[in-house]
Amino acid sequence: SSGVWPPRSPMRCRRVEDLLPLHVGGDLEPALAAAVAEHLRGCLPCARALRSHQAALAAFRSLRELVPG
Repeated sequence: SSGVWPPRSPMRCRRVEDLLPLHVGGDLEPALAAAVAEHLRGCLPCARALRSHQAALAAFRSLRELVPG
């Protein structure tokens, strides 16, 4: 392995699914986030999973706002 990111082969669904929570939270390195975004543009199942993660994060954030800190 050359250590170059993103790899020359397309990112696979399994890897994207593992990275979605970090992607939704904005916690990925820019190159990795770009590779995930590229995959999401061409993969309907992963795009659906992204929307699910986004909805879960939005629900979590709205609950946090209701609980006094």
